[in-house]
Amino acid sequence: MLVREGAVVDPDLGYRFSEGGMFEIYLAEPPAPVTARGCETVVVRMPWTDSAYADAPARIAGKRALFDALEGLLAGSVPSVPVVLELDPYLDRTGGGYNLTQCLAFFRHAFGAYVPDTGPVAPR
Repeated sequence: MLVREGAVVDPDLGYRFSEGGMFEIYLAEPPAPVTARGCETVVVRMPWTDSAYADAPARIAGKRALFDALEGLLAGSVPSVPVVLELDPYLDRTGGGYNLTQCLAFFRHAFGAYVPDTGPVAPR
């Protein structure tokens, strides 16, 4: 489930594609095996892309493709959308488990682009 009924959604970023490729989605539950004690929802943010990158439009287009797929998931026309999230710096690894210390995570992002894998990143 993407969002709990009645959750507070940011009207500027929530489920809206904004300038520089920014957007937010809201998860009713954190991604397994992570817990998020005290969180009604977990906000997942896509950071902004600086227009100083020569290929900024292409980097933003990649984010748009992900956003469109997530819209399809929300509408029920797409069964699943694999994504890569970064839980740092809000991840506590004590007590044998993983817990978010804030109700916030980020899509994996480097050098102005969404990174859809867990491999090493380098400037492009």
